[in-house]
Amino acid sequence: MRRISCIVLIVLTILALNAQVFAAHSDFYGPITPQFTHISHISSRLSISAWGEADCSGSVALYSSSNTAALTMELQRQDSNGWSTIKYWTSSAPGLSGVYMERYHWVVRGTYRLLCTARAYSASGALLEEASILSREITY
Repeated sequence: MRRISCIVLIVLTILALNAQVFAAHSDFYGPITPQFTHISHISSRLSISAWGEADCSGSVALYSSSNTAALTMELQRQDSNGWSTIKYWTSSAPGLSGVYMERYHWVVRGTYRLLCTARAYSASGALLEEASILSREITY
């Protein structure tokens, strides 16, 4: 009887471990993404034309209309030391719709990415939240 109890316990343990692994890898709810308290959306997009014109765009939106959104875009080029910012833009706006920016910059041959940093500020100017996102890397 003791041997049967031991076997049943082992089988149940194996089944429980398999169920946990299955639940951890389930795609039912989609990819896991960070949730923010004040920032509802942030995006970063980079494309480079055949002539070397980089099209950089980013956006940020907020949950509250009483806060102010600020967006910083940094066009970065890869070099021997890592990534260097070659162009920098910033903008801010109050309200839910936040900020959308699209800027252009001529580039030379190399590998580039766009770093967008979003910040949410309270009505008194206190920083509430900050988030960053990178575009895909493009080799021109």
